[in-house]
Amino acid sequence: MRFLLATAALLVLAGCTVTSIDPAKMTPAEFEARPDYMMIVPSVPKGVKVIGPVKADLCRKTKQDPVFSKEDVFRALKREAARQGATALAEVNSTWVDSGTRRCLEEGTASGIAFVRVPH
Repeated sequence: MRFLLATAALLVLAGCTVTSIDPAKMTPAEFEARPDYMMIVPSVPKGVKVIGPVKADLCRKTKQDPVFSKEDVFRALKREAARQGATALAEVNSTWVDSGTRRCLEEGTASGIAFVRVPH
């Protein structure tokens, strides 16, 4: 009986494969779903297709609204870049205001230049 269970387990595992993610081959749609894989570089490299400037704003208007982090602001920026067809970002800047503004208790903004990486 143990032999049958072990054999069945091996057959199930034989169909499993390890997948690795190669950000250089990801599409904008894949980056929108998995923004943490999008690359940010200091300046726009030569020879790439520049999409243009992108911006993301997150605002916590009330104490009942969920708290967001600076990483959430960068993820929102990456998603916006991907929506516009980009696969990478450059010249990214961010601001964070947690003392309250006229419209938000906390506000995070990030901006950058979206571009399409040249495939390797």
